[in-house]
Amino acid sequence: MPDLNGNEKHAALPRALPTTTIRPGTLRNGDLMLYGARTLVIFYKTFDSPYPYTRLGRVDDTAEGTSRPIGAGAEPAVRPRTEPCQGATKDTTFTGSSGATHL
Repeated sequence: MPDLNGNEKHAALPRALPTTTIRPGTLRNGDLMLYGARTLVIFYKTFDSPYPYTRLGRVDDTAEGTSRPIGAGAEPAVRPRTEPCQGATKDTTFTGSSGATHL
């Protein structure tokens, strides 16, 4: 996933997803957001932002320092799955730098 601003990784999705935007103010290490309707973003540093996002989830286990493995570019932020997510269809996949991943 490409890096942006030294605090996030992003990936373009093949189709738009539904949005419910908020302006979170502070984005935290581990936040998983949707920017617009087609850009998946994972944040690996905490910082303030004026931009709107749709909250998708959060990586809770960042005790090891998420910013190091994700920010260094050596380890992909999103890994391919070998089996579909529950309820997933072919339409709920996107292709990142490391292969197909189900949302």
